[in-house]
Amino acid sequence: MNYWHMQLEPGENKLGYEKVKEIVSQNVIGMGKWEEKSSQQDKFQNEMQIGDVVLIKSGKIVIALVQVIGDYFEKNDDDFWFSRRRNIKILELLDESKNDFPQPMGTLNIASDKNTNTYKYIDSWYKRYKGKMMLAEKTKLLEYQKQIILQGPPGTGKTRVAKQMARYIIKGETEPKIDDIKEQVKLIQFHPSYSYEDFVRGIVADSSSGSITYKTENKVLAQMAKEA
Repeated sequence: MNYWHMQLEPGENKLGYEKVKEIVSQNVIGMGKWEEKSSQQDKFQNEMQIGDVVLIKSGKIVIALVQVIGDYFEKNDDDFWFSRRRNIKILELLDESKNDFPQPMGTLNIASDKNTNTYKYIDSWYKRYKGKMMLAEKTKLLEYQKQIILQGPPGTGKTRVAKQMARYIIKGETEPKIDDIKEQVKLIQFHPSYSYEDFVRGIVADSSSGSITYKTENKVLAQMAKEA
């Protein structure tokens, strides 16, 4: 699998973010036929492979991340300005354009050098996408089984994944942090001395009135159930 970045514009005649987004939404990308850009057309036709990931842009304006799912073909019609085509699957289509791509020039280029900002930009976006897909698959289990167990040796990322799942369910984000959703998420470390009275509901002593009294008090699980 290779990373590419492609400017889906007819030469210097800019279509604009909304028009390019409309084209990509029809699950196709392409380019026209220009004598001065035969090398890029050759790459699009012969070097791009099914499974490759392509960042679609207009200059530095980022529009979408897509994956190639079809072989090269040509078709002339009034729907698109280009005849050279490939069918694609949309991985992420931005609701708002981002003007931060590090390499604005070039109709079509491969990002093969892992040390460049261009490669890192596309790789980071693709990894975030895969992370979301992984979390979506795992959290879908909770629609059928309301509790799941992540198992594995210490240090293999179980707690991290649990935090990511919690954040994905609440905010649709993949970062493994819960500081800003503490009212909805509790992280508990169970140990041999952790009892039912610590977890659900227990009797506590109160000496605030000058004499000792005893009362029942909700603990973590009961508090969250009441809040829910």
